[in-house]
Amino acid sequence: MRRALAAVVCTISTTLAAAGCADNGNNTGMMSGNAQDDPPSQTTAEAGTRPGTVADAAGTRPTGTRGDASSQRGPDATTPTTPTTPETPATPETPATPNDGTMTVADCAALPEPKGAGSARAVVVDAAQVSGMIHSIQGAHWDPGAASGALSKTYKDIGVDMIRTHDACGIQGSGCGDVDGPGRGKMVPNLMADPALEASYSFAASDAMIKNIVDTGAEVFFRVGRSNISGSGTVPPNFDKYAEFVKHIVMHYNKGWANGFRYGIKWWEIWNEPDFTPFWSGTGAQYLELYGKVARAIREADSEVLIGGPANASFNDMRSTRGSLMKYVVDNKLPLDFFSFHKYTNHTNDPYEFKRMAEDLIAELAKYDLTKTVIVNSEFWTSLIGDSVIGGQAGQAAFLAQSLIYQQPVVAKSMHYGRVSSGKTKLGEAFSQISKLNATPRKLCHKTQAGEDNGFAVLAGRGETDHKLQVAIASYRVPANLMGPSTLEEDISVTIMSYLPRRTIMYPSTKGYELTIKNIPDSWGDVTVETYRVDSANTNMMLSTKTVKASERMQGSFTVQGAGWGATQGAEQGVDLVVVTGQ
Repeated sequence: MRRALAAVVCTISTTLAAAGCADNGNNTGMMSGNAQDDPPSQTTAEAGTRPGTVADAAGTRPTGTRGDASSQRGPDATTPTTPTTPETPATPETPATPNDGTMTVADCAALPEPKGAGSARAVVVDAAQVSGMIHSIQGAHWDPGAASGALSKTYKDIGVDMIRTHDACGIQGSGCGDVDGPGRGKMVPNLMADPALEASYSFAASDAMIKNIVDTGAEVFFRVGRSNISGSGTVPPNFDKYAEFVKHIVMHYNKGWANGFRYGIKWWEIWNEPDFTPFWSGTGAQYLELYGKVARAIREADSEVLIGGPANASFNDMRSTRGSLMKYVVDNKLPLDFFSFHKYTNHTNDPYEFKRMAEDLIAELAKYDLTKTVIVNSEFWTSLIGDSVIGGQAGQAAFLAQSLIYQQPVVAKSMHYGRVSSGKTKLGEAFSQISKLNATPRKLCHKTQAGEDNGFAVLAGRGETDHKLQVAIASYRVPANLMGPSTLEEDISVTIMSYLPRRTIMYPSTKGYELTIKNIPDSWGDVTVETYRVDSANTNMMLSTKTVKASERMQGSFTVQGAGWGATQGAEQGVDLVVVTGQ
């Protein structure tokens, strides 16, 4: 069944706060407020072969993405590198078991489900069982501004380590970072010009934005195409010429061409939402042709980068940008190092959807033997159509934390689309709590009473060398009116949206949690246990601290009691980070 939505303004991204629909310089917007207020390798066909597991950041961080951008200029590179087979996102290796009392396990099924006493929901973490490695998916959008500014500092403080260039200077903004288009900050003012001439480019606005990203210490996720500005959907008149422009842009930022840089930007995404009319008014066949020409041009400019797309939002192949793209890259021996998608939780506000959608794409990639192609969720957030989130800011914070936890095993990267304001907000601090787990990357086995797809999401990690362990527990509930059977397709005038069946979730009647941490090594001695909370009453405040002596641990175990989070409409919405530090 299909039904039309009223007032689809620009694209799936456009229903965000009005502040985002103007060129606002450094884009100091919001990452707080309630739901109503917030805008939120090539193997087969040289395309890679992998769904499912993801490596640490799906490839190493490229040299030259950190530090002062001015120090990374290089001499002009007039000749692109000879294409070679690039480094593909690797399947993560099973972590070596050090001599510290841990053992590596293939899965955590053998860990028994805990049962709590009283009303608390039981969680158990085994410090001796390592099931893999935590990798960072702490990505964001928007120009963070100059390194001396408050917003740039906030990005650093909360652990943003990848920023996508799409809409970097605002919805209906200047278009910095755009190849071409209606924005005044585009890099190519005239597509009829000669791509080989430096005079054909205007890099100033994009150079400034890229420098701001690099100065935060984050990686650049470079979207090739245009921002969300009226008139951005026109088809380039000459695909061969357009690809040459893109090649020289890669050379500018990675090879020093045209008084450029040697940033080593690793991730290059070809277009934004070609399944949406505002971004692509042409046919699916035209997009596939453009993808092929641009992908080959990028590879010619820099053989070490990762190339992918299409940043789909519709979750179907009606515009020939899903399975058709997979088949096209196989048939034409093109690179597809990552497959990117977008998701806003319209009609559900269920953070588990991101995991389900990634798994669905992984399964489809496998049909084409693309089993090394990793999944990237390059734009996501809550519903764009006014569906409620229980608990306002605290509910959104819990939603974000669960989104990041659920995506951990299935995506290589993810980029949240909410606007980050400078200073301390509940949403920013929830993001920060999950970021902190990257410092304890050895993923530990855990189990939760009644499972972790119905209200609780848990991620636990242990340091590689230090005596430190961290556990994040996020509690979130989907509103009752957003559960149960629903239409699977929807005509929103600019495309046909497809949806996975909505879940019906039975939430356990519990309050707070009882966290048992097992098998803390005796060598850690007395341990300090600190609990930090984000909920309606707390913004990453230390909730409690205590010392557990080695002599008090029963067979290396102890328990942390977590009181209930602030509740709205009977739903506890919040995030706790439990930090255990030994001697």
